[in-house]
Amino acid sequence: MSRSTQNYYTEYRTKSIEEIIAALPSAYGGGEGSSLYHFLHNLLFTRLSESLAGALKASTETTGKSANLIGIKIDVLVMTLGEVGNALSDAANNIKQVTDVRALEIVGGLGKLTDALDQASQQSTRFGRRLNWLTAALLLAAGLTAGATIFYAWETKRQVDLSQQQLQQHTAPNSPATPPKQ
Repeated sequence: MSRSTQNYYTEYRTKSIEEIIAALPSAYGGGEGSSLYHFLHNLLFTRLSESLAGALKASTETTGKSANLIGIKIDVLVMTLGEVGNALSDAANNIKQVTDVRALEIVGGLGKLTDALDQASQQSTRFGRRLNWLTAALLLAAGLTAGATIFYAWETKRQVDLSQQQLQQHTAPNSPATPPKQ
């Protein structure tokens, strides 16, 4: 690290993104070839990359926690619907046994009740299928979010590595093979 770059680093290492942006116009006054301008430009890009990576990590954690909570609630709901379905099925079986013993007058009323319970049981089955689809959709969304997070993390790392490489090339002393800039 050259002496001027080390001085820049010492001066700007604790500055916020806003302070670095505010310093860019005065650094640009030395022209685009200004080493301070390039240093601030690279430092700003690095800080923005770090900030983006932190935001993506927080977003991923929040999405994961939400998906876990929703998954637990769906599991409880599916279990409850299963119990309701079993209870409805048991009730339908009991009603069928009672209708065999009772007189024809009662059979008509109980037949209607059995139909209603069968419809409720069918609805319970449909709700179970819908919940299975919802669970699959949530898993897909969580997978896509995880994939996007991995891609953004990889891209951010690649950009930080590129910035560091550019910073190293910029701060490296001129080699004899390249003529100095005029």
